[in-house]
Amino acid sequence: MKPFTFFLSIIFLSGCYFGEKSDDITAKTYSKADLKKDLKILQGIVTDMHAGAYAYNTPTQINHIFDSISLTIDQPLTTREFYNKIDYIMDRLKCIHTDAYLPGEYYDSISNRPIFFPTPVVDIDGRLYVNTDVQKIPLGAEIISINNIQSGDIINKLKVYYHTDGYSREAKKIAIDEDFSYNFYKAFGASENYTIDYIEDSSDKIETKTFLGEKLKDIENDIYETRYFYYSGDVDYDLEIDDINKTATMTIRSFSFGSYNSKRAFNNFLSNSFRLIKQNRIKNLIIDCRNNGGGYYAPIYSLLSYLVKRTLPESDSIFQRFKTLSYTQYISEEDTSRISEEDTSYFSCKKLNKQLYKLIDSNIKRWEPQPDIFDGRLFVVINGHVVSAAATFTSVLKENTNAFFVGEETGGANEAHNASIISFVLPNTKIKIDIPLRRYYQPVKNKWEGRGVLPDKTILLTKEDLIQNFDQPISYIFDSLIVK
Repeated sequence: MKPFTFFLSIIFLSGCYFGEKSDDITAKTYSKADLKKDLKILQGIVTDMHAGAYAYNTPTQINHIFDSISLTIDQPLTTREFYNKIDYIMDRLKCIHTDAYLPGEYYDSISNRPIFFPTPVVDIDGRLYVNTDVQKIPLGAEIISINNIQSGDIINKLKVYYHTDGYSREAKKIAIDEDFSYNFYKAFGASENYTIDYIEDSSDKIETKTFLGEKLKDIENDIYETRYFYYSGDVDYDLEIDDINKTATMTIRSFSFGSYNSKRAFNNFLSNSFRLIKQNRIKNLIIDCRNNGGGYYAPIYSLLSYLVKRTLPESDSIFQRFKTLSYTQYISEEDTSRISEEDTSYFSCKKLNKQLYKLIDSNIKRWEPQPDIFDGRLFVVINGHVVSAAATFTSVLKENTNAFFVGEETGGANEAHNASIISFVLPNTKIKIDIPLRRYYQPVKNKWEGRGVLPDKTILLTKEDLIQNFDQPISYIFDSLIVK
């Protein structure tokens, strides 16, 4: 049975969950006029204020995308159906900080329904593999189809839900590796149960099992904790010292330290770590920043100041495309307090033309090297989940040191990214949109437009690594690059 059939069944039986069909928020439709109005408002927001709207698209292309989507709205649509059209547009902007969200009320409603795919999976070389050892299907089994939908079709459809900077491909796997259950719902709708065709390791026989759907909140809180291969940790940063090999491994999973206490704690960690590295005469430093979703510039440059032997500007240049925010009546309630701040920010900018302002260079902060700077051999482990400010960190590090990079291309672009996000809510469907207001260019000369930071040695996750929980990039560094 196909997922759409299940979806209709759930709507018909919605009284089991939330009363009659008319009360089911997933069944509500919006008129063509209301949908087209929301789409037109979104087009105005993007063309007026999105910092990277024309980084990878011309104005003609942007208008064509919106016009094409408008032509497909020839009947009333549900929230999910319209969301998929909006998200398609967001993906075409090729910006990791541009996103669309189902309305909060809608999300809260569906997350309490047992209609979501229950098994963590991982995308390896365009195939789906089970990424848990506690389900009835064994770890590493290859999924051939789910509810008669072929795995290749599932992967291609779900990848649109994770937006990357430029043309980076590896980061698209996040849509499968981390949010598969939710994204499967967005793409194919709800299902009370899931029939999975799969092949066990070292077998050619296709087997079939059926699972009941799970509540999304339970999957996120409990089931996803059973993922077997995942770069997790109790804290966002850590240091291990191998005295025998004179090697330190520094793990950095986030740069999201915005509060005073969290920034101070991270700075103390760096100070103590590099003091220990110096005292122990460490010759090799591995920085593992896989799955680092970024954060703030200050923590990035705090770390860089222990690694780069010259003064570093936080950015090469920063641009915005507006003097005064427009469409302010649609700014989300939590962001309304920022309207005045953003409308006066252009005073720190130089006007280049009618719709382009550049931050005055003297306002860009500069960072000096630390006394305990590391001067040994540096290795950096990256993957497609390194995005946003974390990609800036790897880009600046690659430009200014002899660090050897191992792993996968980063999901964040190496030359620029959009940030300073503000959220808008479309008035009819209540779909929320994140729009970045400024484009930040990294202080690097070597640029690969639209690409992430590229490794010197590419090592991709394999099925064998998954099953054995084997960290191939770290092992490669210790076995092949570190002088014994």
